[in-house]
Amino acid sequence: MVRISNVSVRDIQMMDGQNQLFPFVNFCLGNIQRQTSVAENTVNNDYLNERIELIYDPEKKKQELERKRKEALDSKYIKGFVKINNISVRNLPNTDVIGKPDPYVLIRMGMDEKQTSVAHNVNDYEYLNEKYEMEYDPVKMKGKKEVDIEVWDYDTAGFDDLVGSA
Repeated sequence: MVRISNVSVRDIQMMDGQNQLFPFVNFCLGNIQRQTSVAENTVNNDYLNERIELIYDPEKKKQELERKRKEALDSKYIKGFVKINNISVRNLPNTDVIGKPDPYVLIRMGMDEKQTSVAHNVNDYEYLNEKYEMEYDPVKMKGKKEVDIEVWDYDTAGFDDLVGSA
């Protein structure tokens, strides 16, 4: 913490051409600003009984620097579209008690989500003619730049099983 007291101004030059001056003193520490009261029509003033406190918090400073770094990085990304095609699954493990898996692929980008059709009873499959287009908007993505991909095994009874993700 920085404490400042006994602030005075002396012999301030008139700047407005009207022979009036209303001085104050501004103190800055990082993005923290404090100021004294405004003196009225004077070139000399003692700011009696005024104490200025500036609290420096290194953790806040780190957070502010990280926020600015993130904003600079995010500004490099622009709104556009991501096209996904040629989707296939290979060498899937058998997750069902009887038979082979029934895979589908879930594609997530921010809040947008797309799902392929379900392939039945296969360990390898090519999702022919399945193409997806998803909008990339840095504002909606809130700093996330990745596309999440998950492979699931569809089950008619119970819950689907996650096979893998990337």
